[in-house]
Amino acid sequence: MNQDKIDLFISTSLIAAAELAFIEEAPATGSFLKKLVRIRVYLAHKNKSTALIEELSVLEDFVKLLSVRYPDRIELKTPVTEECDCLYVSTGSVLTAFEMLVSETIESENERMLFSIEITRTVPIPELILSKRSGGVQRRIRICLSRC
Repeated sequence: MNQDKIDLFISTSLIAAAELAFIEEAPATGSFLKKLVRIRVYLAHKNKSTALIEELSVLEDFVKLLSVRYPDRIELKTPVTEECDCLYVSTGSVLTAFEMLVSETIESENERMLFSIEITRTVPIPELILSKRSGGVQRRIRICLSRC
């Protein structure tokens, strides 16, 4: 079986599981599975760049999935929609940076992690700054954006 058929099989199976969860009156499970499918399809089938607003929407789903595993440990503050207009990012780059910041802390500490995203347009190349504060320590990752 080639990789495309495997990807299709996994995605359609997850969708079927989500539908089954709703039929069996387990809406939280169905919602979880639908978010998982959305993230998987997004990462597998997007172009090399995507609208920042779409990447942030997928990131919010990712945070919701993590919150099921780690309740009350992760908080994300995202910028308002107007700040994201006409900005593009490499597909998955914000998700990857976020996951890296989470994974370096989540298993070793039980403290709450506060994440924030800031958009800077004042530099020649706009940037997204992803910040994490946990245990009194702040860490930042800068991601270059492109304009329309």
